[in-house]
Amino acid sequence: MVASDGTTYFGSDGGVWSRPSATRAQVGGFNDLNAGLRTLQYYGGQTGKNTAGTGDIFWGGLQDNGYSVSVPGDPAMYEPKGGDGFNVIVAPQDGRYSVAEYTNLALAKTLDGGHSWYNISPNCTNFKPTSTGTPCEKDGRFVAPFGADVANVQHWVAGGRYVWDNQGKGWATACTGATCDWQPVFDLGNGSAATAVTANGAVTYAGWCGTGNGCNPGGGSPFVAGIATNYGGTWHQVQAPNLPNRVVTAISVDQADAAHVVAVYGSYSRHWIDGAGTGHVFESHDGGTTWTDISGNLPDAPVNAVKIALGSLIVGTDNGVLAASPTAPTNWYRLGSGLPNTPVGDLSVAPDSSYLLVSTRNAQRCPCRNTGPVPPRPDADLRPGRHPQPGQVPSGTRRHPEPRRGQPGRRRTRPLRPRPRADEPARPHGCRPADAGPGPDASVPHGPLNERTLQQRADTGRTGPRPRSSRGPVAPHGRRRPPTPRRAGRTPPAPKPGAAGWPSTTRAAPGLEMSH
Repeated sequence: MVASDGTTYFGSDGGVWSRPSATRAQVGGFNDLNAGLRTLQYYGGQTGKNTAGTGDIFWGGLQDNGYSVSVPGDPAMYEPKGGDGFNVIVAPQDGRYSVAEYTNLALAKTLDGGHSWYNISPNCTNFKPTSTGTPCEKDGRFVAPFGADVANVQHWVAGGRYVWDNQGKGWATACTGATCDWQPVFDLGNGSAATAVTANGAVTYAGWCGTGNGCNPGGGSPFVAGIATNYGGTWHQVQAPNLPNRVVTAISVDQADAAHVVAVYGSYSRHWIDGAGTGHVFESHDGGTTWTDISGNLPDAPVNAVKIALGSLIVGTDNGVLAASPTAPTNWYRLGSGLPNTPVGDLSVAPDSSYLLVSTRNAQRCPCRNTGPVPPRPDADLRPGRHPQPGQVPSGTRRHPEPRRGQPGRRRTRPLRPRPRADEPARPHGCRPADAGPGPDASVPHGPLNERTLQQRADTGRTGPRPRSSRGPVAPHGRRRPPTPRRAGRTPPAPKPGAAGWPSTTRAAPGLEMSH
């Protein structure tokens, strides 16, 4: 838009910029207008321990804005991987180990906090099998599901047309050329694609959709959705007439019982969409043979995330985060007192189970501390318009060039939000600092979780290294600024030998060996 004084204003996925008329014949001259503007939209997030100091390292996937990393002690977040960003796997023992995703299941791993990336995708752009009968993945959705086993962080599953399993190789997983550690364990069928996957040991569940046209109904191809599993020893499609015919957005399996699984659905009930079915949250205690609608008093709105964790059932919806007791699963209550009323993309639990990380679509990742048992409020009013108003949250990011499709994103290591000016008042986060003590012992895998036990915690006051790039940040107009000088003592340390839960030697990539 051009204003009457000749100033041109630009709006993009990365925010708002202006350029005065006097600079039209020049290169550059853009003014950053993003202070206080919240533009980030998180699809997923996880945390891992900061081995160089205290606290946890936070990773988040941002569509159109790559991946953000928040390191303890740093005043701003950084972007070590560009392109589209979605879900993420982070090693609980060491937050520098991560798996990220570009579109259509283009997976890449890092072992050093984002300084370097290795393509490990089973899609056909990267994996070129030579043997007859060995497929590569060409039908992964724009946002393709993948995740770690709830009982073994080294075991990963992913989904496109095929359900893929990395055979428990963890960060030693490699896939390039004609060799790939990912193995296809089930074919969902031509024109079908996975929308959600989860695993507990040898048991895997996969939600899928299909029409013969990649989940896009049209003409004589009606929309179809379902759940497949190998519970019981062989792969089969779940036959349950009460499950909705809508997208399965997420599935969570109980770490203590692979037969206990909860599936959640997007969109709205049949009141709005003919033939879509009713309900948003369904629970099974027999490996998917029978399902119970436990939506209860939830609003009729999309549910995007689910966790069986911390002694509770927790869902992320388009109306925020809600929880229920496993003994009263239809009685949902709003979780926390400071969470913004905003769509939620993902839920994950801290490495020591002391807080729940909530990834929202309004530029916020909110860590909420679990401090002990207090009875939930059963009369919480969950109707739209009865919720707390959204709080202020971290600001936006700059737009960056996209990588070539199917390849790992090019790294951009720069602040995702501007640092406050000296004359600028502090902008509060949506999560308040905790006034309670430390969380429960990390040896306790589950603990009670309810509305009053969660105190908001801001991710400030941390110490430790931050990722840096020798290439330097990118200017708004695409020209590279001079690299930021490295400060002594700021380089991430080498992995610690003998770290618990890690193999003695991990194959990172051809020609590269790392010891832990």
